[in-house]
Amino acid sequence: MLLLALSATETHAQMASTSPLPEAHSPGEEQALELLGQGLMVSARSSAESVLAVNPSSIVGHYVLGRALFDAEGSLARAMFHLGRARELYETTEMRSGVGSAFHQELLYQIARLAGDMELYQYQLDILGFYDSMYDPDLVAERCWPLMKLGRQDEARRFADVAVHSPNAWQRAAGYNALCALEGEARTRQPYHAACLQALEDARQRTAQPHTDEHEQPGLAVDAYNAALAAASALQFEEAEQEALEGTHRFEPTGADPWQLLVELYISEGRMNDALDAFGNMVRWNVRMPAAMRDQGRAEIEASVAMMLLHAGATSTALERIDRALARPDRRGLTTDGAEQARGRHALMRRMIRRTLEQERAEQASWNGRSAQAWNAVSWAPRSLGAWPDDERIIAVLTDDERLVASIRPYVAGGLAELSPWLAGELVDVLGPAIVSVALRRAREVDQADQGTSPFYDALEAEIAAARGDDPTCVSIATRTLPRLEEQHGWALVRARLGAIAGHAAEHAGMPESARDFYATAMEVDPGVMRRLGYSLPVSITSTGGESDEAADLLARSPRFHSQSGFFELAVAQAPNGLRACLRTADGNELRCAEVQRPSEHPTDQERATEAAQDPALRELTLAQLLAREVHRQLWSARIDASRIDMGSLDGRPTGTSSLASEHLREMMEGDGTTPPP
Repeated sequence: MLLLALSATETHAQMASTSPLPEAHSPGEEQALELLGQGLMVSARSSAESVLAVNPSSIVGHYVLGRALFDAEGSLARAMFHLGRARELYETTEMRSGVGSAFHQELLYQIARLAGDMELYQYQLDILGFYDSMYDPDLVAERCWPLMKLGRQDEARRFADVAVHSPNAWQRAAGYNALCALEGEARTRQPYHAACLQALEDARQRTAQPHTDEHEQPGLAVDAYNAALAAASALQFEEAEQEALEGTHRFEPTGADPWQLLVELYISEGRMNDALDAFGNMVRWNVRMPAAMRDQGRAEIEASVAMMLLHAGATSTALERIDRALARPDRRGLTTDGAEQARGRHALMRRMIRRTLEQERAEQASWNGRSAQAWNAVSWAPRSLGAWPDDERIIAVLTDDERLVASIRPYVAGGLAELSPWLAGELVDVLGPAIVSVALRRAREVDQADQGTSPFYDALEAEIAAARGDDPTCVSIATRTLPRLEEQHGWALVRARLGAIAGHAAEHAGMPESARDFYATAMEVDPGVMRRLGYSLPVSITSTGGESDEAADLLARSPRFHSQSGFFELAVAQAPNGLRACLRTADGNELRCAEVQRPSEHPTDQERATEAAQDPALRELTLAQLLAREVHRQLWSARIDASRIDMGSLDGRPTGTSSLASEHLREMMEGDGTTPPP
C-alpha cells in the first residue's frame, strides 16, 4: 500500500466547474465538443476521429480525442500526442499575439496532469512553470508531487507550506495532502500520523460545508485512505480501520480504494471473513473507476486478489493473478512508492505463492499414488528454476540500504512488505539471516522511540535464530514474544508465522510441550502458514477399519503430516454415509474436521447435474482419496464463514452455493471480473 495524491479533479476545482472549450469551426467540431461536455466519451472519440479524418489540423479534433483517450481509456501516450498537438496548433495559429485564453489555460492544465500520470515529472514542472507565467493564480500545490517524485523534498515542502496558507480551499487540501506524503516518504511514524490527520480534518471540514453543485463536491476518500495508512504506521490499527471505513461512505473516482486497504488490514489481522467482505467491495469500487484511474492501480488490485486467493487455498489462481501484476506493472504517477518497490513486493509474494503451490502439488501426489509422487519429485527441479528470477529481482531492489531497512520496519512506506508485515520474514530466506540481522538492528535504532514495534522485531529475531539453526534461542524469544504480539490485532499473521517457526524449532530441540503450544497457535490463527512454510504437523493417525484405513494410509504419505505421538491426533472414521477425519489436540480438543459423502445409489437431478459439472479426474477418485483431498482443502486454508460471503460474482452475476468458503471465492473469480473490459 502507498500514499496517493489528491485526484486532478479535486485540485482543479479552483478553476471553472465546466472546462473551457476551444472554438468550433464546423458542425463536426461542434458535435464533438457537445459529446465531450456531456461525458459521452466513446461517441466523442468517434466524432473527433471523423473530424481529424477531414481536417488533420483541427484543434478541436485533437483536444477532444486526447481527452477521451486520457479520461475514458487510460491510453496515456496517445492522449499526450493529441493534447500536445492541440497545444502546438493553438499556440501557432490562435496565439500569435501571445495572449492566452481560458481554453489554453485548461489545455496546459490537462497536459500537466497527464504528464504527472505518465511519470514525466520534469516535463510536468515545465508545463506548470509556463502556466504560471501566463495565468493567475499560480498552481502552487500542483508542484509538490512532481518535486517529491524527483527527490527534491525541501522544495516540495516549501510549496506545500505556501499552499496550506492559501485562501483557496483546494490549494490548502493539496498542500496538506503533500505534507502528509512528505512525512510518509521521510518514514516517520508520529509526525506522519499527525500530518495525515490534519489533511483528513481539513477534508472533513470541506465536505461538511454546503455545496450546490454535485460535480464540485469535495472528496474525502484520498485523505481518509492516507490517514488510515498513517494510523497503521503509528500502530493504531483500530483507528486505521475506522478511517478507511470513513472513506467508503461515498464513492469517488480515485485510486485510493479504501476497501483495498481494508482487505490487507483484515488479512494481517487474521479476520478472513471481514477480508472477504472488503474484497467484494474492493472489486465493485474498481469496476466503477474511470479507465485512466483504474489503470493506475491494476497491478495492485491483481496483487490484492492474489493475496486473498492464497489465503483461501486457491493457489494456482493466485499465481495467475500475481503473474499479471508483474507482467503489467502500474504507473506510479499518483503514488509515493516507485516501480522497483512494487515489482519487488509482487516478486516476494509470487515467491511465496509458488512455494505454496509446490506444497499443494506434493499433497495431491500423496493421495494419487506412488507413481504420482515419483513424477512430482522428478518434475520439481525444472519448476524450481522459475523462482530464481524473483529472488534476483528482490535482491536487486534491496541493494538500496534504506529500502532494505524500510522493508524490515512494519507498516512503513518505502519498503516491500508495507501493510503486510507477515511477508517480511520471507526476506530471511532470500537475503540470508546475516544481512537481515544487520537491517533489523538498524530498524530497531530508528524505531527505538516506538516500543510498539518491539514484538514484531523480536519475532523476526526468532526467525533469524531458526534460520541459523539456533533452535533454543528461537524458542526462548518466541515464548516471551507471542503473548505480546497477541495484544495488537495487526500482528495476527505475524504471530501465526512465529508460532509455526517456533513449533518447528521446539520439536527439533526436543521440547514437545512447547512445540505443541506453538503449533496450536499457528493452527488457530492461520493454518495455511504451515503449508506456506513447507512444514508438516506431528500427528498420530488413527482409523476404524475398512475405507478409513485406506484413507489413513493416504494421509500418512502427506507432506503436511509426520508420525509422532504426543502432539496431535488425526482421527479417521466411518461416517453415516461416507468418511470423516478430525484433527485434535493431545488433550482431545477438536481443531477442524473434514467429511466426504458416498455417491448416492439413486441420485437426484441436482446431484446428477453437480456430478456432471465436476472435474472428470475427481470422478475417478475413491472415497478414501476424496477424503484425503478434502482434509488438505479444509485444514490448510483460511477459516471463512460461508454464510457471510457476498453471493454476487465479480462481474455481478449470481453464483451457485458451495460447502466451502474457498469454493465460493473460486466461483466469484470466474469470468475474470476483477479485470473490467477495456
